Amino acid sequence: MIISEPSNPWMSGLAYLFTREFYALAKRRLAPGGVMCQWLQLYGIFPSDAKLMLKTFHDAFPYVSVWSSVPGDLLLIGSMEPHTTSVARLRERMANPAVRDALAAAKVGRPELLLQLFWMGNREVEQLTQDIFWLHEDDQPSVEFSAPRSLYAAGAFQLNYDGIERFKSAPGVIAPDYDPSLENGEFLRSLAELWAAREELDKEQQAYERLVALDPLAADAWMRLGQVSLRARQPLRAEAALERAVALRPQDAEACRLLARLRWQQGLPDDAQRLYEQAAAAGPPPDTLAAELGDFFASRKGYRLAAEYYRSSLSQGGGSRPGLILAFGKALLELGAWHEAEEISGYGVSAFPSEAAMPFLMGEALLAQQRWQEALPWFQEALAVSPKSADAYYGLGRVALGLGGREEAARQLTRALRANPYHVEAARLLQELRRSGTIDPPDKADATNDQTR
Repeated sequence: MIISEPSNPWMSGLAYLFTREFYALAKRRLAPGGVMCQWLQLYGIFPSDAKLMLKTFHDAFPYVSVWSSVPGDLLLIGSMEPHTTSVARLRERMANPAVRDALAAAKVGRPELLLQLFWMGNREVEQLTQDIFWLHEDDQPSVEFSAPRSLYAAGAFQLNYDGIERFKSAPGVIAPDYDPSLENGEFLRSLAELWAAREELDKEQQAYERLVALDPLAADAWMRLGQVSLRARQPLRAEAALERAVALRPQDAEACRLLARLRWQQGLPDDAQRLYEQAAAAGPPPDTLAAELGDFFASRKGYRLAAEYYRSSLSQGGGSRPGLILAFGKALLELGAWHEAEEISGYGVSAFPSEAAMPFLMGEALLAQQRWQEALPWFQEALAVSPKSADAYYGLGRVALGLGGREEAARQLTRALRANPYHVEAARLLQELRRSGTIDPPDKADATNDQTR
């Protein structure tokens, strides 16, 4: 066996490893019954060049099969004698632990799955390349000149992939004993996992659609179909699948969670709450579900429940996520749980020193207790981390106001609006100060300077 996997043909000199002469040299080195494997990319290459290299390979090797290793890469298998395989032979080969483990990493756990990656044989290659009337040769290495230009051709990969896949053959072409009637539920689940590993959403979705058509009572399949439809940004298909999953298995926390989040996004909070409560009732919520429950109840101003769910998420290892720390701290502030808010803020400051929102949260906790002087350095620290933080300037403005420095408060609020002209709270507080008559309104020049700095 000879395996040729050079770098991309747009690199100087490498196009010569895809020529008729190179394949002639390779054939001389093959033993009787030997095969050659040639890697061929589908990205960053014009369709005419991809077909030219396919035709050149097939011209050298009269018997060819084409396989997909990963989306974007093809493996061309060429030989001087017909080559086929069988499910039984593949099963025997895959019993070898080294082979089995290598294929398992690609989610190929059975021969029938491997055969799904077979794309075409001789007839299809000839049909695909029938409009190419020349070969890629050493004295005319056209790919070396056209391939670099293809790097700037948008959509080349998808055009090649979709176009060549239209010629795809059935597995029985390469393995005559392949029996499509054995594509049962177990096979379809494994097939969906294979497409998921290759990030081919449409094929994963099709596998689950076949599975639920075969077994309409498979609640887990409906849930998986809902998940992949969400990833494909098809909310209506996801909604229908998740509704079936929840109807078939009301205690499925994940299906309830996904449908609840969809209802929340659709602006149906009451339906979402019912489904979230149904998910929580299925058992102690795991980390991510607990955090999502916290976010949902916080959005409905149910801060006590939100805090409990955030606390649960933190206890399960969620402390590595700064967003969770901030959400928990804000819920505690809304509840007036100052001491715990200070504790969680202190943890956030030490765990995430580059997050300006953490010292800001500490400043807010102290500010809410009118501990003006103690809050001051925390807002200053937030500014040190993020010098353009409008929130930090807003905090300093409120500190100054609490300490009786109305002019200083106005200066800090003006800086907040300079950093973010749409900071509603800073604008409102500054307007209140001006209406009270305790500070002078800015003159036109100052206002212009504020807008242009």
